[in-house]
Amino acid sequence: KRREAPKNQGFPPFLYLLYHNRFIEGNGITFGTFKDKDGVDICLVNNLFSYSIDGTKIFNMNHWGNYNYGGWAGCDLRYDILGSTDQAPSGYGEAVTEGRTGYDASSTTATNPVPNTLMAALPAELRAVMKPITKFSDNTGGGKNTHAIITTAVDYLPLLAEFEIFGRSVYSNYYEFRALQQYEYYRIGNSRVKYYHDAPDTSAYWWERSPYYSGASYFCIVNHSGYAGPNSASASRGLAPAFKV
Repeated sequence: KRREAPKNQGFPPFLYLLYHNRFIEGNGITFGTFKDKDGVDICLVNNLFSYSIDGTKIFNMNHWGNYNYGGWAGCDLRYDILGSTDQAPSGYGEAVTEGRTGYDASSTTATNPVPNTLMAALPAELRAVMKPITKFSDNTGGGKNTHAIITTAVDYLPLLAEFEIFGRSVYSNYYEFRALQQYEYYRIGNSRVKYYHDAPDTSAYWWERSPYYSGASYFCIVNHSGYAGPNSASASRGLAPAFKV
């Protein structure tokens, strides 16, 4: 069943970056994803969108197994590629198993980032003013489409959830929408298509943080045509996180 985005609560459109879901996520100005010098919406890509479960740190959600156990909070990419948290998930460095747990970012995640992550690559001046964001997500995974597994995680560079992009849940846990709002950028009709950062004439698949609601091996993605879909957790896809100052 299609679910529409929440009402705008009377805020004018240009304030949505400032007020986006602030009672849950915290105050501040939210910035999302990337544009190149020509204004093209891009995402960060690597390794020609390959697959791996041998621990190779490509842009796959989990490096040691094709599973979504632990959901967003417990995935490898959140910790060791994005640096959105500085706390490794339980069982990090081993095959992903049911019951994996992820942890909130500490207050020094941005100023003392995990080495060799996107966070560490950002300018120190930007990291010094970044704020934590409290996001609700399916942080259990395993294809359990229930309300009880929608919990909070504190992040500095979260990926977007399916509902935040599309204003409805198609492949994600139905209950994620209860604590989320669609981003105004997408609500007003901007394209969901993103392009390779190193080939801006080629459209890309890009990751969402939402696990697939009906299986243990997938997370949700936006495909190269801008539509929702699921994809294997072991696949390397594009990254387009948000941050707040």
